[in-house]
Amino acid sequence: MSSKRIAIIGAGISGLCALKACREQDFDVTVFEKTDDICGLWQYRDEDVEGIASITRSTILNTSKEMTAFSDFPAPK
Repeated sequence: MSSKRIAIIGAGISGLCALKACREQDFDVTVFEKTDDICGLWQYRDEDVEGIASITRSTILNTSKEMTAFSDFPAPK
């Protein structure tokens, strides 16, 4: 284990990418997330939660799944 300790604030897409990159470098990583779920702003919630943003039920991602997938974790067929 590396002697470097890293704190990542938020388990949204950027936080998860940072976590992956730090783990690949064998850093000791802790992710802090204020909700019980990952995905940050892309996590839909049925009820409004004070101070936590959410997408709406009708949100549609208008791009191909191939363009938004990760190279080592492709989108399902």
